[in-house]
Amino acid sequence: MSIKERIANIKKNIPPHVKVLAACKSQPLDKIFEVIDAGITLLGHNYVQEAVSMLKNKRINKEIISVHMIGHLQTNKVKQAVKIFNTIETIDSLKKAENINKAAKLIDKSISVFIEINIAKEQQKYGIFPENLSDLVLKIKDLSNLKLEGLMTMGPNTDIHTLRNYFKKMNMLFKKTQELHEIKYLSMGMSNSYMPAIEEGANIIRLGRIIFGERIK
Repeated sequence: MSIKERIANIKKNIPPHVKVLAACKSQPLDKIFEVIDAGITLLGHNYVQEAVSMLKNKRINKEIISVHMIGHLQTNKVKQAVKIFNTIETIDSLKKAENINKAAKLIDKSISVFIEINIAKEQQKYGIFPENLSDLVLKIKDLSNLKLEGLMTMGPNTDIHTLRNYFKKMNMLFKKTQELHEIKYLSMGMSNSYMPAIEEGANIIRLGRIIFGERIK
């Protein structure tokens, strides 16, 4: 099945308000172009350098696509990331938010950000714990060059029933956060979990394998 056919099948089965983000980690440019040609204009990258390489290609129309940082952002990559990404989905501390705001000010850019939630409190994963969310939201609101627009979570590697319960908790956090600040996006759900994520409130799903096929090792 081609990438175009896979995307068509996904779109047939999801509500029209849900945005599909193609997770482009380690994918070759020819496959990324197939994704864009199939109508997906929301592209996610885990690494700053991969996004830089993609955007250097003259075939990429920067007026059409929106590029999201969906991996952990290292401090030494902040300035570069602010220049090239439309949205950074992985804010996990006030310090990182302040660093991004400072870099955005230097180039007179207002940048969209999401707060990453470690919903299952896994020690090996990034993201803030749910109980720290409200405080961070209120502090980010005061950073002039950041537009806080959403929440994001990876979710634990577990069975779908347990995962669905975490998605429910994320939706509750999303609604609670909307009482503090006007946010629009709940980014959660991947290739093996996007349908229950949508059912529990996700309006951005981050899909890699189900779009691109199994990664060649």
